[in-house]
Amino acid sequence: MFMNKKFSISLAFKNGFKILRANLKFFALFSLANFAFVILMMLFLDSFALLLLNPSMSFSELRLQTAQADNCFSEKMLLAKNFKAIFFAHQWIIGSIISVLLFLLVCIVIGYRKVAFSLHDKKKVSIKFLYQFYALVPRVFAAWLMMLGCLCLGIIAGFYGFAILGVFLGSMLGLLCGLLFGLLSMLNLIFLYQRMSFATFFIIDKNFSVLQAFKASWKLTQGSAIHLSGLSVLLGFLGYMIDLIPIYFVQLFCVYLYCVFFELTNVSVFRQMLKK
Repeated sequence: MFMNKKFSISLAFKNGFKILRANLKFFALFSLANFAFVILMMLFLDSFALLLLNPSMSFSELRLQTAQADNCFSEKMLLAKNFKAIFFAHQWIIGSIISVLLFLLVCIVIGYRKVAFSLHDKKKVSIKFLYQFYALVPRVFAAWLMMLGCLCLGIIAGFYGFAILGVFLGSMLGLLCGLLFGLLSMLNLIFLYQRMSFATFFIIDKNFSVLQAFKASWKLTQGSAIHLSGLSVLLGFLGYMIDLIPIYFVQLFCVYLYCVFFELTNVSVFRQMLKK
């Protein structure tokens, strides 16, 4: 029942490597646009925080204060306390800025997935994909929150189940029952995650509503939870191997390629499962 193979992991990996290799130049340009946004975002947040702390200071003085704080623990603590006070005093402004930045980040994620879909379907792609599909952001973000909420409830239930069984049953029996309950809860979380994992794919690719996307994902992944978990393990192992690379900039470049390959592979799996 759970091993009903609707897709081939080897074919998904093959398609991912093939598309990645054929479009390296595009992904290089796409990454430059992405990194430029991230760097500008970090500089903006850094400067904005310091301007809130002391609006009368010049930009060069603000940068000097940051550098000095980086070398002094007490200065860091003072800066953190001041920022906390400023945050609550300007929470609406800061909250609005963080919301905008979060919106842009989700837009970038959607852009990467749209690129993966287009390349897999042999359609044209563009740098504009980074911001072109902003209308999908609320639905994708809502789907992520729902998935996170379900997983958090599962973790809380597993933890309290383990604690309650350990307390009421006591001794070794309680410990064993608690461990068993925790293991079953973890397996249930994995099962739920795999069944919901394609909800955002349906939103981005098929323009489904959030509820339609979850229903479609649940139906699509029926009988494939273990096979999808095997794919996740292989992708996780590949990510772990990249983490062992000692040279930082080489590792950073490989992490980016891995993220692209991750999207391409999952899109290939999604397309294969839709054909069944």
